[in-house]
Amino acid sequence: MNRARKKLKYRTRGVTPLQGGFLENIGPTGAKKVHGNYHHDKGGGPVTPDGSAEFEKDEIIAKANLKHGGLTDYVFSEYLNMDGSKGYNDGKTSIANVAEQMAMQ
Repeated sequence: MNRARKKLKYRTRGVTPLQGGFLENIGPTGAKKVHGNYHHDKGGGPVTPDGSAEFEKDEIIAKANLKHGGLTDYVFSEYLNMDGSKGYNDGKTSIANVAEQMAMQ
C-alpha cells in the first residue's frame, strides 16, 4: 500500500498518524487520545508533523475554556494525578483519565 493511500485509510477511521505514534478521535466532542511512547522512552513520544510539539502516551487533547473567553486545545497529562501528586501511578486517577471520560459523554 502506498504512503498516500495509507494516510487516507487512517484519516477515514478517525486516526491521525504522527511521527512515533498517532492520534485517535474519541467521543463526540472532538477530543483526541495520543498513542505512542512516553517522553523518557527511547525515541521520545509522538511528534506533530511540523515538529512543534511532542506528546506523551495516553495524553488527551481536548478543547478547554480560556479564562478570558474562547476555546483552545489543551493537553491533559497522564503524569498528573487528580489528588495533586505526580507520577505514573496505576492506583491513582490521572487528569487525562478524567478528561477522557468527560470527552466520551
